[in-house]
Amino acid sequence: MGSCAGLVLLAASVGCSKELDIPQNGVLSQDDYYSNDEEAESAISTVYSAWRSRTENTFSVLETLSDDVSKGGTNVNFFPNWRQRNSYTHNSGNEGFATFFTDSYKLIYYCNLVIEKLAGDTPVQQRCIAEAKFFRALTYSYIVALWGENAPLVDHLLTSDEYHVTNAENGAIWALVEKDLTEAIPVLPSKSGKNDKSITRITKEAAEAVLGKAYMWQSKYDKAVTEFEKVIGSGLYDLWDGDYEMLLHVEANQCCEKVLEVIVPDDPANYEANRISTMNSRWTYFGWALNQKYQLTDDAKAKFVNGDEYMPPREGLYKAFKAEEDAFALDAANMKDRFHATLRTVWELAEEGVTLKSDMPDHDYYMNWKTRLLMTDLMGGKPMGQRGVKNQYINVCYIRYSDVLLLAAEAYAKLGSNQAKADEYLNKVRTRAGLGFKSATLDAVKLERRLELCFEANRYLDLIRWQRVDGTHDAYNALKDQGKETYNIKVTKAGNGFTYERVVADTNPDAGFKEGKHELFPFPQSEMEVNGNFLKQNPGW
Repeated sequence: MGSCAGLVLLAASVGCSKELDIPQNGVLSQDDYYSNDEEAESAISTVYSAWRSRTENTFSVLETLSDDVSKGGTNVNFFPNWRQRNSYTHNSGNEGFATFFTDSYKLIYYCNLVIEKLAGDTPVQQRCIAEAKFFRALTYSYIVALWGENAPLVDHLLTSDEYHVTNAENGAIWALVEKDLTEAIPVLPSKSGKNDKSITRITKEAAEAVLGKAYMWQSKYDKAVTEFEKVIGSGLYDLWDGDYEMLLHVEANQCCEKVLEVIVPDDPANYEANRISTMNSRWTYFGWALNQKYQLTDDAKAKFVNGDEYMPPREGLYKAFKAEEDAFALDAANMKDRFHATLRTVWELAEEGVTLKSDMPDHDYYMNWKTRLLMTDLMGGKPMGQRGVKNQYINVCYIRYSDVLLLAAEAYAKLGSNQAKADEYLNKVRTRAGLGFKSATLDAVKLERRLELCFEANRYLDLIRWQRVDGTHDAYNALKDQGKETYNIKVTKAGNGFTYERVVADTNPDAGFKEGKHELFPFPQSEMEVNGNFLKQNPGW
């Protein structure tokens, strides 16, 4: 383990043992020894910053690979690497994969630095080491999910003779993930109650949830249930009882449902630094392109903020919501239920004072309401800076309590050991969503996860997990035709309003998910060019 000094992920011009020799604000020198609590806090601050800074790419890569969204955008030629991922025509040179790979191993390097350099002889240092172990485990969980168990394993600071990357042995990375989390959990703090917002660091329960997810990826469902039940039984988390349409907005920052989230301070004086550190332009990508494509009423202008219109909902997602609404809605007229709090049609959006007025490329009839851009989400309550749209202070959530409940329901369903618990957890989420009772079959839980967690970087991971771990064809069935046809919304002026028609804009018979290839990411081409004699590429690439 740890033979990885040649990784391009650290720098093209220096070995990874030298990467931090480059002077950078907030970055630590590997040669320094951190002997007191102040230096320990500085060291772990670098880890937190590295985690926050990769948020934008994490979400954009995982969402564009899902069957929930199109690539979108106001210009079909923008972000070609996104379009390649969304249509499964990408190759090992895709920029998003390379950035994900590089950022992941940089974060692991910072974690290794903290773990090895701190003495751990004070409570503060012990907590910092535990946090570093958490982030190393979290990062490796993503790496295995995306590149597989044979991705490089770097579990220590590298020596000068470790120059070339090799593939890890099966099971080795998961063993490190389990060890790191098991050692971190007893040291990490817990909230004092459901509504405690004083803790802005990683909690014990977040680590338990991540460990439960790691067990799900290994078919260790009995152990997964144990970890999820610890989070549930803690009594420190619950489903938020506010308006569902505000769940991913400032109003719900650090609410009782958020188990793991990136904290974004409301600091107008330093908004640019905060935006960069959290890459909160994720929200801008989802927002409607109001300035270019819509006409707004005065009320709408005061409420909504301009965005880029990337990753709009696909028709398949809308139909899944609609079918469940038609069959199980407790109040079909409720526009605050989960269905309408997540998606709106182009016609429903016009009823909110936001009317599409010109053709929209790579788009079905549906608009993202769940992550719409609101004036109330902006630092200082108004747009600031370049383009005036990137100063949101919405915390970016990685794990919600509903995610934990649904994973526990899935694990119980697979074990066949406690149907009552599976039903309870599934229907707790469904009741909040405005839907009637449903037995927690695997198909029911899978559908609920799609509806509840859409646009939160979970769908692709679920599809791949079910295909790779359970031996199903979930990913293939959902993604085999993705990108074969691309649609535009054609807008025609009609009197005082507009009519809309979805038209085929492009076809590509070679697009779509291929079994035996797309179950794993390719190792980046830049990495293979340097380490191709030592690192074996994933199948199909």
